[in-house]
Amino acid sequence: MPIMVPGDVVAEALGRFGVDPATARPLARGGAPDGLVLSCRRDGADAFCKLMPLPDATGRELARLRDVVALTEHLRGAVGVVRYLPSLAGDLLEEVPGHVACLTARAPGRHVDEREALDPAFVRDWAGTLGRIHAATGAWTGGGALRDWRDEYELFRSGCRDDAMAAAWDELHARTAALPTDRAGFGVVHNDLHHGNLLRAPDGSLTVLDLDVASWHWYATDLAILLAHRLWSLRDRPDDARRFAATAVEAYLAEFPLPPERLADVPLLARYRLTLFVLAMQAELGSRPAPGWLRDVRAAVLDPRPLPCLAVLADVGPLA
Repeated sequence: MPIMVPGDVVAEALGRFGVDPATARPLARGGAPDGLVLSCRRDGADAFCKLMPLPDATGRELARLRDVVALTEHLRGAVGVVRYLPSLAGDLLEEVPGHVACLTARAPGRHVDEREALDPAFVRDWAGTLGRIHAATGAWTGGGALRDWRDEYELFRSGCRDDAMAAAWDELHARTAALPTDRAGFGVVHNDLHHGNLLRAPDGSLTVLDLDVASWHWYATDLAILLAHRLWSLRDRPDDARRFAATAVEAYLAEFPLPPERLADVPLLARYRLTLFVLAMQAELGSRPAPGWLRDVRAAVLDPRPLPCLAVLADVGPLA
């Protein structure tokens, strides 16, 4: 359900950033958006204004968002990232009633479609980008206000109304809680780098989007996110799934040599990701009936046997 923001708050945010309200148009966004996004123009250039709720007065959420901005700037140069534009007061974040606003320049490029997302050249760039993110965040000393895996568990557990899914989520929480959190395998991750969160420019370069959910997690979680959704979609095409996984893992490890013992956690964390995906979609649907494809994913993650879509990982050398 899209987040609604009062018109006067939107107008104030646009004014803080020097944006003409006549140029602003809300974007239709799928999934579970964490804020209102408007396309707009400033100084003759395309931009996006985003307003996100500040749910409490503790300052924790604002501090988290400041760390997201700092992370974006830290990654600049290592990977393509969006550019935050300052407000008229020179700030990258502006507090307006009940919300925080930011303005980013429109990045070059376009989203790739499902077919292009399997192109080996794109897969190598995608996975290599993920590896460079991990290499860069491993050296970052900030991020103290970002969420971590425990916050993620609580967020999705608190809204779950499906007893079977709640039990599965609890079990996965217990299993992941036993994983080591040393810096060789744990740090700040993107936490949602599916292909829809990348823009591909005409020269092939990629821009990373949506660092808003960056958190402290296992690096293998990010790799599992990259793999899990594609492997699910390719579950009836094992040869294509195997090629995709092998290409992605090789490109990732070329940029970030995750230790073999942490690579071994990828199947568990892929199940974790697909379970989280079901919980997120159930929350978005509310009382509406689940579509057939979502019922299929739910059935798969509730089956205690290994997920068939992940079987090809046993044929990928570093994960074998």
